[in-house]
Amino acid sequence: GSHMWVQRVKEKEAELKEAEKELHEKFDRLKKLHQDEKKKLEDKKKSLDDEVNAFKQR
Repeated sequence: GSHMWVQRVKEKEAELKEAEKELHEKFDRLKKLHQDEKKKLEDKKKSLDDEVNAFKQR
């Protein structure tokens, strides 16, 4: 009996570890996506600033 119980606990632990790994991977993907979006926004803002400055200098 107790052997089966240990086996089941080990399986549950393995499942948890797997789920945790997936969560971390998902989080890393989201973080990367966020950084890409932020960079795009900053590039847009920069080109807008450049346009404004060019306009002011005229």
